[in-house]
This record gives sequence, C-alpha cells and structure tokens, in this order.
Amino acid sequence: MPTGQVIEDGTLSRKVAQPLSNQDWQGGKKDERLYGKVRAEKQKVIRKKYDQIKMFLDERSRRLWAANEANAFGEGGVRGVAEALEMSRMTVIEGRSCRGQSKGAIGRR
Repeated sequence: MPTGQVIEDGTLSRKVAQPLSNQDWQGGKKDERLYGKVRAEKQKVIRKKYDQIKMFLDERSRRLWAANEANAFGEGGVRGVAEALEMSRMTVIEGRSCRGQSKGAIGRR
C-alpha cells in the first residue's frame, strides 16, 4: 500500500492517517475497575456452582474441582478460586498437582 493512503470501508482512500502521539495511545493501560468487576462476577459464578455440588464432594474431589475451576478462570485463577470458595491457595495448588494422578496413586485418608 502506498504511503499516505488509508483503507476505509474496504476501499482505498487518499486520506493521510494522522500519527498517534503518546497521549493518544491507550491500548497498554488496564482498566482496573473493569477487571475487578469481571473477577467478582467469575467468583460469584464459581461460588454458586460450588454451593450446588459441595454436598457430593469429599476433600480430594473438592481440591480437584477447585483446581479445574482455577484453570478455567484464567490468569489469577488460583487466587480467585481460593477467595471465592474461602479456602487456602495451597489447597487449590495441591489439587493442580494431583490432577494427573490416578485415584489409587494418591489414596484416601
């Protein structure tokens, strides 16, 4: 594409694009308010699901379930799930470490 031409609505235009100054660029900033709202909503959904199934979970299955939810949560999942379920982060981390092991390899206490 020749210099000074801009594509608008799928057609080539002769308009010159104005360069962005450092003040115009907002792509690198995070909106912490939005992140907090999304995080809180995810935690609320996790807590609701947990409240519905907790009576069927023993300690091991609770750890495994929390670890899977942490993976689905995305970045900050361990902390987010631990806060939502009011459990230790180490409980979620232990669940991650035993996901690949069979039931017999871990054993029940």
